[in-house]
Amino acid sequence: PKGGYAPVFSLLSEQSRYVSNEWSLPDLHTTILILPFEDIGKSAEGCGFNIGLVNEISNSLIKFRDLAVIDNVGDSNAETVKAEKHIQPGARFILKGDLQTQKKRFKLWVSLTDSKNNAKIWAENFSGDFKQDMFEAQEIIAEKIVYIIAADFGVIQQTLLKEFDSGQTPSSFAQKAQLLYHRWVNRLSSSDFKVALTALQEALKEEPSNASVQGMLADLYAANYQLSYGLADDDLEESLQIATNAANSDPDCQVAHLALAINYFLRSDRAKFLISADRALEINPSSSSAMTTLASWFGLLGYWDEALELTKKVFQLNPASPGWCHATLAFYHYYRKNYDKAFIEAQKINMPQMLWDPLFRLISAAQLNEAGECEQAYSDMIELFPDFEENKKTIIRRSIPNDEYVDLILEGLEAAQQLMK
Repeated sequence: PKGGYAPVFSLLSEQSRYVSNEWSLPDLHTTILILPFEDIGKSAEGCGFNIGLVNEISNSLIKFRDLAVIDNVGDSNAETVKAEKHIQPGARFILKGDLQTQKKRFKLWVSLTDSKNNAKIWAENFSGDFKQDMFEAQEIIAEKIVYIIAADFGVIQQTLLKEFDSGQTPSSFAQKAQLLYHRWVNRLSSSDFKVALTALQEALKEEPSNASVQGMLADLYAANYQLSYGLADDDLEESLQIATNAANSDPDCQVAHLALAINYFLRSDRAKFLISADRALEINPSSSSAMTTLASWFGLLGYWDEALELTKKVFQLNPASPGWCHATLAFYHYYRKNYDKAFIEAQKINMPQMLWDPLFRLISAAQLNEAGECEQAYSDMIELFPDFEENKKTIIRRSIPNDEYVDLILEGLEAAQQLMK
């Protein structure tokens, strides 16, 4: 696409790195180089394990559209790796690993380096034994690595967002818009929403056939309705049309299928929701935004087995996921009348700019007869939605299109009102 490529030139020397230190297009249109993992002990098992693991990582990373992946699978010779460091194509991020084996056990050290400043920005170690299913071990380790470094809440995305927040601006409308969209996904604040919405609208004018931009914009239009931001026309039909066009023009665009899923969720069209949700997860099962948002929608439509499975996986892969990921667990425990657990999870949401934080704290505290907690949560909610008392059913129904659950929450609100009298 126009603006999608840019050359970077630098002198080749002992001090040279993969890219120049100047801010340029490849820094944001992210490229990741996977160096061959080195087997310190040179064992046959270790070499085979490394090659298979790098294959798993590479194949999973390719599913992230914002990443360009370079690998050297099959060559773990240390001298070759050292020599190749000076001739590789430009790569912003470098993933490497070292494996050590002892009898039938292994220990693996993996790290991610930002070549812009040669800073190591993530590192982890994994251990196991070769008696277990080697393929399963490779899949488990690769899944965790990919999720932590590449997913929407991952190390690479957070690194780019920090740079963007510090004033380093990408050179295309689409890249800027996508970064702003991911920032909103992380925070779900109305201010981030408004900036992302404007950027995506501008990007769509520049690249009208960009399916990712279309999908993100469709998602924002639907989210504006669901979260009652009031920052765009509440036209779900436009959202559905844009999402449908994006999915039809590019069937492998995950964000387009997620936008379809939220549209069918908001319409309580369960059959179509399940089709779109399954397709979104199929395209990239390592996407954190797909897992977390779908977990929420599955739960609020009553598919708790799917919701809990996805939520459990999210926290297993990254315990530091955004606070709103706890909303699914908070409401699940409330629905099951485990009010103490519901209140604990509601407190972990810790995002006062979204309805679920004060709402779930309020109703669970009411069931625990915690008047002080109710008053604080109610105050936070009125600050967020000054017209909540007049429009509470509409506001709740937009976020939770399930009449059974809406009635349950309204009963909780009544209990809170009685407690605060």
